[in-house]
Amino acid sequence: MGNVIITNSCNLNCPFCFATETKSNEEVKFQHMSLDEFRSILKFDHNLVTNLCGGEPTTHPKFTEMLEELLSVRGKYINVLTNGTWSDKVREYIAGLPFEKSKRIVYLFNVLHPDMYTERQKNRLYAALRAVNPETAFIGFTIYKYPFDYSYILEMARTFGIKRIRYSIAAPNIHDSAAFQIDPSQDFRELADVVYDFIMDARALGLEVNPDCGSLPPCAYTKEQLADLMLVKPGLKFNCSAVVDIAQGGEAWRCYSLYSIMKANTKDFSGIQDLTDYFNRRTRLLADIDILDECRDCEHKRSGLCYGGCLSYHVIAAWKKDREYSFFPIDNDLELLASIPHLDYNVLNLWKKSADETIVYVRRDQQLQTKTLRNDPVFLAFIKACNGKTAVKDIIEELADYFDNGEEAAAEVMAMARLLFDHYSLHLETALASPLQPHISAKRREAHEVL
Repeated sequence: MGNVIITNSCNLNCPFCFATETKSNEEVKFQHMSLDEFRSILKFDHNLVTNLCGGEPTTHPKFTEMLEELLSVRGKYINVLTNGTWSDKVREYIAGLPFEKSKRIVYLFNVLHPDMYTERQKNRLYAALRAVNPETAFIGFTIYKYPFDYSYILEMARTFGIKRIRYSIAAPNIHDSAAFQIDPSQDFRELADVVYDFIMDARALGLEVNPDCGSLPPCAYTKEQLADLMLVKPGLKFNCSAVVDIAQGGEAWRCYSLYSIMKANTKDFSGIQDLTDYFNRRTRLLADIDILDECRDCEHKRSGLCYGGCLSYHVIAAWKKDREYSFFPIDNDLELLASIPHLDYNVLNLWKKSADETIVYVRRDQQLQTKTLRNDPVFLAFIKACNGKTAVKDIIEELADYFDNGEEAAAEVMAMARLLFDHYSLHLETALASPLQPHISAKRREAHEVL
């Protein structure tokens, strides 16, 4: 499932906006997606749920036609991510939908403090909140400073009968130092207090709390806070599972915060899952960059529970040390050669079936499905050489006797590294990225040592 960015037009100017690189302004022109391109993206992303985003999606001149087209598909559900300041046309259309259609649309209203609206904007927002079934609505807000007054969110939920709230921690524009409003080393702890107090207050009112973007790491909370928060579901999350954004021309990016460094185009992929996997694999390379000194030996990072906060802060941390740092060595031969590969034996499995045969396969996240990889002597030798200490260029020399020449050795070793990377079983250590060796079960460790 992807976010379809149907327009970059927006009628608000939120202080924490992370879409400033694409949002229409004096330098960036309005871009409204055509209906033909919209239909093309729906074929690329043929999930039963479609997310409509912007900008502000309801400012698209064909917004209601797009909704009608989606609702004409049997079983299709729609998420609309909106600021709620709807035009009369949009509000009247949505209010007039029959129940069998309206129940298939979920609205996430991202709202500001009432004092930040003009009277006209506030009236439009409140009219929109009254126009929808409260059961199909979330109220969302972003914590971008502290102290932070969230009482208006609780009051708005009470006033309009909405029981579900989503909260985010602000993410910076990585190219705008003025947007670095949050310093992880100083501010995460204070922000955790805000999150904790909000979740406890919302829970006391019987509200469902859902985490959105910009998660805080577990270390930001006290043990007592974590003990309380673990009883609130879903309540918290500690890693990133952003949905891919797709805009005009098939341009796609991992998320708005990473817009400038992690982009692709739908024409190069078979479908939304292929594109999502491409981004997710590279996300792990960003997660391996430590934003705090404590991250290096962190048990939560080792287990995969925590990424250490929004990935944009990982990018900023790297750039503060090296403005020319390359985040994706897997995509560059020279950078790959200098990297040190680490194998993840929670994904990669070796079964020594007999004295003459070892089966190499991958299984992710306790899934039943497995994927068998190569089990030829060269591949097994490469796996053995990936000891977390030896760079790819040195592994090439170590395995030179398996090949006719150095060029063939380099090409094959890099191909094997990329094969394992594509199957989520290889991390790369660079000057700033230091993947931890994950816990390995006794049986898997034994199989590796026997090999």
